[in-house]
Amino acid sequence: SSIGFSNSSHTFKLVKRGGTYMLVDVFAVYLRINDATDTSGRIEYNGKIEYTDTWSYGSGRGYGDYQDDVNSTRTNKDSATFTFVGTAASYIAEKNSDEGDIDVYVNGTYKGTVNAYNATRLPQQVLYSVSGLAYGVNTIKLVKKCGTYMLVDGFDYR
Repeated sequence: SSIGFSNSSHTFKLVKRGGTYMLVDVFAVYLRINDATDTSGRIEYNGKIEYTDTWSYGSGRGYGDYQDDVNSTRTNKDSATFTFVGTAASYIAEKNSDEGDIDVYVNGTYKGTVNAYNATRLPQQVLYSVSGLAYGVNTIKLVKKCGTYMLVDGFDYR
């Protein structure tokens, strides 16, 4: 497992050093889309995040956010929808004392509520993950339910 590669071509080499067999089943490569990534709609090449209503962009926060920025809302019922091509995705945000519950929908179906509250700030937390989706265009919709803020730092997907 490794993270933090640049957006370019990479090669992974496995070398058998002992034992009778070396088995390779699968390589799982996750892409990360930042909260503020271009949302031009070219989802065949990358994910797209769409925000409704009263979201704000914040950069240079210095709290350990991915690429030092987030999108946030203070308005209950505001939503962020992540559209991607793949079979799995994870919602990345911080947990903090000023955050609360978020309803999660996958491909239009309610999946439950996640809680982003923590007594102290914890940046880049996986607040929700889904896998085993049919390969193709999928969506995760997040709806602010309560708390002072709801943040989006990014999504990992494959």
